[in-house]
Amino acid sequence: MKTPPEVKTDIRQQRRIGMMRNAQDAALDLFESRGFDGTTMEDVARASGVGPATLYRNFGTKERLVLWDDYDPALLAALEAELLRSPPLRAVQTALRRSLNAVYQKDARRILRRTLFTLSTPAIRAAALTDSLLLRTEIAVLFQRSGAIRTELAADAAAGAVVAALDAAISHWAKDRARTPLQTVLRRAFLGLKKLG
Repeated sequence: MKTPPEVKTDIRQQRRIGMMRNAQDAALDLFESRGFDGTTMEDVARASGVGPATLYRNFGTKERLVLWDDYDPALLAALEAELLRSPPLRAVQTALRRSLNAVYQKDARRILRRTLFTLSTPAIRAAALTDSLLLRTEIAVLFQRSGAIRTELAADAAAGAVVAALDAAISHWAKDRARTPLQTVLRRAFLGLKKLG
């Protein structure tokens, strides 16, 4: 009996994500021991047991080895569902809580390591701005598509405030070495947004 194409695709995707997580772990280990500038993509390829071409194809740059994750699709799917029943700010908070709970339980250490490298490495910080802009755009599209926010400017501004609060919360959580649960820090950050009104 043949395996259906969608199952093959899913298995292939799971293997790819597993390889990327393994490569990211190897990269973080090397960056911690040798420094970001003292580590090459080829070093990471050797340490993770994949060819350099595979590493470049899946990450592209050394900065992306730190920044890559597979969390945004779950967050955006949760937000799209929540916008059908809640106003934008509450929808974002609920979507973050739901999508990040499982991630945080299994990946808190990885998130902390990645965030600390991002905060301390100018090249990674610069590359992270592109990710923030993309997330802002995707959230703005969901705000408009749901009808929660009608104009493009208002949706973009609201999405920008959400991404800024998310970035600030993760930065403060990491600087505090994760002593306070991320969900608590996120809640405090979004309380700050509510005070604007």
